[in-house]
Amino acid sequence: MTDRPFVLSIAGFDPSGGAGILADIKTFEASRVYGLGVCTALTFQNDYQFEGLKWVSKEDIFRQLEILFRTYTIDFVKIGLVENLEILDGIVNELLRFNPAVKIIFDPILKASAGFDFHRELNLIVLKNLLQKMFLITPNLPELDKLVPHKSGMDQKALTLGKSIGVYLKGGHAEMTLAMIYYTGRSSNRFLKDSGLQTGKSMVPDVCYPLLLQRILL
Repeated sequence: MTDRPFVLSIAGFDPSGGAGILADIKTFEASRVYGLGVCTALTFQNDYQFEGLKWVSKEDIFRQLEILFRTYTIDFVKIGLVENLEILDGIVNELLRFNPAVKIIFDPILKASAGFDFHRELNLIVLKNLLQKMFLITPNLPELDKLVPHKSGMDQKALTLGKSIGVYLKGGHAEMTLAMIYYTGRSSNRFLKDSGLQTGKSMVPDVCYPLLLQRILL
């Protein structure tokens, strides 16, 4: 059907197109890869208001995955909004069953830009074990604080998280210029810094994900 790589977004459906599957598909197209989507939740929101959501059942998520992997060779998957860690674990295990070499990128959506908290409590021990099955995590600064609450300082938090998984720390959701920094458990590499772009809530995914995808895929 296409000679472009297939990339799958597993995420919520934002009818305004500012986040979730619709935003990912637009970014995939900008990055010259072919986007596929699996819906985990229907949200009722726009850029400024969040009025609720309806979760898609685990069984229906798995049905969406099965029919896509039956047809397409998918080596790269981005996971966004999921209901809980149990469902995230199930999704990751299904992906690895379909393709043991799949690269899984986890964008930990903990809070909507309009202010709704999706996950107030996280079992960090369970999450750490889950992350070891994935390739990369892409938190912003508030998400990093919640994922690594016992360390102080951005670098120490990210390097600690990087012992379990590759980390791309995004700017945004904070008063800072655009930056994306890669961390492992031993070092960090800042490859986009002080671009002069002041980040709004949607600027970082729009600018950084094409760059991230190109570094991973191309």
